[in-house]
Amino acid sequence: MISNASLIAFCLLIWLFFEFALNKRIQKLVEASNNLGEGKLDSRSALTGSDELAQVSAAFDSMAEKMQNNSVRLERQARKEKLLREINDRIRTSLNLKQIFETATLEVLAYLRTDRVAVYQFAAGTDCRLGHFIAVSSIAGINSILDQEVEDTCFTPRLVKMYLDGRANIIDDITTAKLIPCYRELLERYNIRSSATMPLVHGHELWGLLCVHQCRQARKWSDEELEFIRYVAVQLAIAIK
Repeated sequence: MISNASLIAFCLLIWLFFEFALNKRIQKLVEASNNLGEGKLDSRSALTGSDELAQVSAAFDSMAEKMQNNSVRLERQARKEKLLREINDRIRTSLNLKQIFETATLEVLAYLRTDRVAVYQFAAGTDCRLGHFIAVSSIAGINSILDQEVEDTCFTPRLVKMYLDGRANIIDDITTAKLIPCYRELLERYNIRSSATMPLVHGHELWGLLCVHQCRQARKWSDEELEFIRYVAVQLAIAIK
């Protein structure tokens, strides 16, 4: 039969164990809170269980996740605004159109972390069915298409009007998009899996296109990304004028 002293000692050991475990969990939550206060936005307490302390931990981690996401979004917004200012400054100060195009494609490539960015110019008097890439930036491993001439028999007057109306041509994945065969063949020829294409309008004519390509895999273009590409296209069209 267990004596009273043994029972008391056993209960004391149980209490000490839970007290130690509780203090350790509290210490972990406090450390995560201190790290967050020091700007380490990836700090999480990650306590498990179903008690009140675990619920506090879950609320803390959710708050930290939102703070980190907001920080990333604000940093990206600030970077985008800085990049757009730099593009605008170059347009105002440079008379070299080719240099403007080359710099813009390189910076758009880096900001979007895409595979290839190009400026395409239509040949005069060809009803936009013939042209070539006059500026191209691409990552390593992606074929350059600089100076390549393109004959696009799919480029219909309806498509010209669409671009002149300021609309974009957005394809998230050519394997699932409904494309006419000749256009699909053209995209496959240049290893394009996803694309975002914006018009470059000079006066009342379609001068060319700003083309953003994803080649290695499909990509769902976000509204923020499309807004950014459209703004750059508008600034490049101003430079053409």
